[in-house]
Amino acid sequence: MEEKRENTNSIYIVPELLEDIFLRLPLKSILKFKTVSRQWRSILESKLFVERRGNLQKHRRKILAAYNCNYFMRPSIFPESRFEGDEEIVYLHCDAAQPSMTCDGLLCITEPGWFNVLNPSAGQLRRFPPGPGPVKGPQENWLLGFGRDNVTGRYKIVRMCFHDCYEFGILDIETGVWSKLRSPPHNMLPGSKSVCVNGSIYWLQISAGYIILAMDLHEESYHGVHHLPATWVTQETS
Repeated sequence: MEEKRENTNSIYIVPELLEDIFLRLPLKSILKFKTVSRQWRSILESKLFVERRGNLQKHRRKILAAYNCNYFMRPSIFPESRFEGDEEIVYLHCDAAQPSMTCDGLLCITEPGWFNVLNPSAGQLRRFPPGPGPVKGPQENWLLGFGRDNVTGRYKIVRMCFHDCYEFGILDIETGVWSKLRSPPHNMLPGSKSVCVNGSIYWLQISAGYIILAMDLHEESYHGVHHLPATWVTQETS
């Protein structure tokens, strides 16, 4: 019987170099590689490796890329993220019918029948129903806002509908409870983008006139509707 020839193409990689390679991999790959061999599993489960990867993740910048998805798919992070140099890009499904909203690094996105609040740094996604009861009117008719109550520190979602029905509500995402809001002093166009500044949400409407609607998240009341001179804004103003 012929002796088995030694495989001259195999390469031995020292454990220290393996660990440096593993540190640059996404979590999904690390979980897969644990099953390759006992040596790899030992490296990936060692206390030193876990600590080094944790410290590296703290300093690595992440980019969240959101794109439109099938209406019947719930938003979810892609099975694997991608790396561009030292930056990690995480891809997320979202519904383009409504603009996504951000506040203090949190992201609020919508899908039919749900509001989703994502904390990219912690990798946490919480989902909330769009109202206390059956919601009337199509989603594209909503005016939305997302921000932080400066007094309590709680994050809130505002949903207002001016077409087909008149429904106005605010959600405290800590308790998951919806409350009713009184009607704002002016009807606003659905889909207008919002921004939260110092505990108040502001909406800019550009149509025949130029209007800013503001709402205090703690008092849950409107504290100003400002008609701006036409010379201050254009159709491209945001």
